[in-house]
Amino acid sequence: MTKIVKFPDMNAAINPDVVLEEAKGTFESLVLVGWDKEGRLDARVTLNLSAAEINWLISVFQQKLVQGDYTDD
Repeated sequence: MTKIVKFPDMNAAINPDVVLEEAKGTFESLVLVGWDKEGRLDARVTLNLSAAEINWLISVFQQKLVQGDYTDD
């Protein structure tokens, strides 16, 4: 059987629905933070994470962001 590979539009990652669809099936645990359509901060997590683990994940992400690991280059 041939695997079909999708090649999304170059700017597809601007659309949250595309990002979520591409991430589907990838994670064991997840912390999701974003702005809802009314402009309010919304956060969701999988139920297999403790508060300490959620805090750790956010802290590690924040450190990587400050170090420049995530850029738009």
